[in-house]
Amino acid sequence: MLKIKLYPTILLFAFLLSSMFFLFDDVIFSKKTVFFWMWSKPQTLSSSIISLSSYCKEINCKIDPPHVHFGTITKNNNFIMHLNIKDIEVLKDFGNSFLLTFRLENLPTVYEVADKYKKYSSIFMNSDIEIKGLELDYDSASSKIKVYKDWIKRLRELLPKDHIEITGLTTWVYDNEQDTRELSKEVKRINFQLYHIDKNKIPTQRFFNFLNNISEKKISLGVLCNDYEFSKSINNSIKTNSQITIGYFLNSNCSKST
Repeated sequence: MLKIKLYPTILLFAFLLSSMFFLFDDVIFSKKTVFFWMWSKPQTLSSSIISLSSYCKEINCKIDPPHVHFGTITKNNNFIMHLNIKDIEVLKDFGNSFLLTFRLENLPTVYEVADKYKKYSSIFMNSDIEIKGLELDYDSASSKIKVYKDWIKRLRELLPKDHIEITGLTTWVYDNEQDTRELSKEVKRINFQLYHIDKNKIPTQRFFNFLNNISEKKISLGVLCNDYEFSKSINNSIKTNSQITIGYFLNSNCSKST
């Protein structure tokens, strides 16, 4: 008789447990903070941004200020500005605060980067847009991470009160984990790119081990376009109490597929 009475209770417990399992992924993701990169004219990104905003509202996550690809310093040390005054005015439709992202094809002098950041930050501020900080997008060779770290340290001396982030490559961890750890101490956050060309790729467990043993607020993971299923899948390898941020790399191609 005891077994017969317990049977419905066991079934109920099993049902509740399975329900919790399927909900677990969204619950964990809902604790995350997300942001997005605007890597083309803001006018081309509306549908992708609306999609992300709707998704985040649905699962109750927080959206940080966007990162705007503002300019590139080429290998010949020429500065190419990607937004004009009209584009800056359009940005107001997507928020009132942003990070400025500078793409670096080489490492110019720190004075050049600091000067351009200060100069163009003032242009945004004149349009009543707050600039939260600077992000550097530079694909350092793994063997030269220490050189990059020392360069950033000199830049920080010129911008002591400014928030500085960088993008990062997963290969840095595989090839030179120690210097990557040291590099993370010089910036507010490393935004690791989990995509290659036009596809998102799950890193190896070694990379996730690195994430799980470093200060969570020092790391974000970059995902190409509005790939929410990929975002959920990477949660399975991240500590449940992690505060790692997810960043969505949005360009005009994402908007076409949204």
